[in-house]
Amino acid sequence: KNSTFNNYFGYVEFDGDSDVQKIMELEKEWEAINNHILHQPKKELVSLRFRKLGNHNAIGLYYPKLQCICVDVRQPSSFTHEYFHMLDYTLGKLSSTYEFSKVYDVYAPKLTKLVDERKIPLSGKYDLLYYLTRTEVFARCAEIYLTKLTIRFADMMRVSVLHIRMIRNLKSA
Repeated sequence: KNSTFNNYFGYVEFDGDSDVQKIMELEKEWEAINNHILHQPKKELVSLRFRKLGNHNAIGLYYPKLQCICVDVRQPSSFTHEYFHMLDYTLGKLSSTYEFSKVYDVYAPKLTKLVDERKIPLSGKYDLLYYLTRTEVFARCAEIYLTKLTIRFADMMRVSVLHIRMIRNLKSA
C-alpha cells in the first residue's frame, strides 16, 4: 500500500518472498528514470505484480489482454523490459509501425550475425526467432536506449554535483 509504484500503476502486488530492500532500490531507480527521462503518466489500467515466476521459465512477463506486468521477485531487473512491452501494446503496437521498421531493420541482422559468430545456443521457446519478433526487439532496443540515457543522465548529474561543489568552494575561499 505504501509503495511508490502505486503512483505509476493502478494495482501493485508483492509476493511474500519479495526482497524488500531490492524493491525499495527499484522504486527509487524507477522514480528517477520516470521523473527525469520517461515522463510517463500513471497507468491506471495496468497492474504490476512481483512474484516468483519459476513455472514460466522467465524473469518477467507482460500480459497484454490483462494489462499486467509480472516481475520475478528474484530478478527485478526485468521490470524495465516488461514495462516497454506494456508501452508497446498500450500506445498502439509501436513495434508494428513503419517508424520502428527502420530500427528493426538495423537490429535484426546484427543480432543474427552475433548469434551465428559467437555460436550462442538458442533453442526451444527462446530461440532466435523469438528474439527477432518485433515486440521483443522493441522492448530490447528500448532497454538499450534507456540504459544509454540513464548513463548520460548519471554522468550529467555527477558533473552538476562537481560543478556545485566547485562553486561552493570558490565562494568560501
